[in-house]
Amino acid sequence: MTVLELAHYDIEKLDEEISEKIAQAPSFFNGLPIVISLEKLQAEDGHPVKFAELVECCRRNGMIPVAVRGGTTVQKSQAEAAGLAIIPAQKIKAPELEEKEILEPRQDTIKSSPPAETGHDTANETEIRDTEQTETLLVAPPSTETQVAPGNNTSSAGTGKTPEDQVNAEQHEPEVPETKVIAVPQQTKMVYTPVRSGQQIYAKDGDLIVLAAVSPGAEILADGNIHVYGPLRGRALAGINGNTKARIFCQSLEAELVSIAGQYKISEDLQQQSGWRSGVQIALDDDKLAVKKL
Repeated sequence: MTVLELAHYDIEKLDEEISEKIAQAPSFFNGLPIVISLEKLQAEDGHPVKFAELVECCRRNGMIPVAVRGGTTVQKSQAEAAGLAIIPAQKIKAPELEEKEILEPRQDTIKSSPPAETGHDTANETEIRDTEQTETLLVAPPSTETQVAPGNNTSSAGTGKTPEDQVNAEQHEPEVPETKVIAVPQQTKMVYTPVRSGQQIYAKDGDLIVLAAVSPGAEILADGNIHVYGPLRGRALAGINGNTKARIFCQSLEAELVSIAGQYKISEDLQQQSGWRSGVQIALDDDKLAVKKL
């Protein structure tokens, strides 16, 4: 779903900024449901958010605000009072595991593999696959065994214990439980029939594969990549949770709008690209959408 991110709250300036943005693609924003994000709104902004007038501003410009993301407890309560739903703040992905080998005495070698990569042949670049394999990283505690010099079996002064007794006591200390980290597999959503005008299909936490055409007025969204094995004539939004590595692939680019991680191009811009009505891949390059023929 399209997100309106507030960096400030000055309703007159905000209305002007929204109007300028909508003027670039009036047909796209007309009747578009949006989520209002408060995550980048500075606490020292000095202007409390008045959700009733904010909702009216959005509707006046043709958009339909349906929910609020982020914000303080007070802001969330005020948003609910204005008839808006509350959705969780955007998740920050955990860093990927690097491949390591853990070598300890009397232990086997344990390896963890990073999530599989796609997109380039270069091994050092990290990409997201259509389907990822899961592996388990087991971290065993280091050995606590202590070596005793042979023949040293005299009692320790003042304790009445031999060195062997002391070693046995050390060996029976409580063991640290092993840590288990399990990678969550990426989900892939498959669509086998044409996506009709007015339909919206969303692949949460994964990729979307459409084995048919996407009609004008249809909208397809994914947290990961989007693959369309047919003409793409509607709107395609990939990486909507902020994944800048996401890509869009289609057999014929005729889209009303394409977007990756919030960066977008409308039909008028796309028609100036050499890949119009051709098979292309679309990716972010220095925060700008790059269209390349397949």
